[in-house]
Amino acid sequence: MKRAIILITVLTLSCMGAALTVDLLQHHTAKSYMADLPVLRQSVLNRDFKLAKEQHGKLEADWEQEVFWLDCLISHDHTREVFAQVGALKTAIEMEWQEEALKALDALDAALEHIETGEFCRWDNFF
Repeated sequence: MKRAIILITVLTLSCMGAALTVDLLQHHTAKSYMADLPVLRQSVLNRDFKLAKEQHGKLEADWEQEVFWLDCLISHDHTREVFAQVGALKTAIEMEWQEEALKALDALDAALEHIETGEFCRWDNFF
């Protein structure tokens, strides 16, 4: 009986620690991308689309690496929204549409904010 209680206690604490770690990683990931957006926004405002294209390429490549484990933790709707806004931003930057690029940056910021304030990991995200 004593072993069962110890096992239950250890497993409970391990699960709580893992959940807290996952949540902190989720918040940190979203914040790191949100921190890159002002630099990209400034490039678009200055109409320096060459620099904006380079910054966007880095952001997109980094996001593609992060999205696999984020899909396991949070709703796929959140990550798909970020992908959609990254695509819209890419189009706007390539076509050098300043207004559309700024709108896409605002939408991308909102999508990342949803991830930052998102839910804990759930079983349905694995399936």
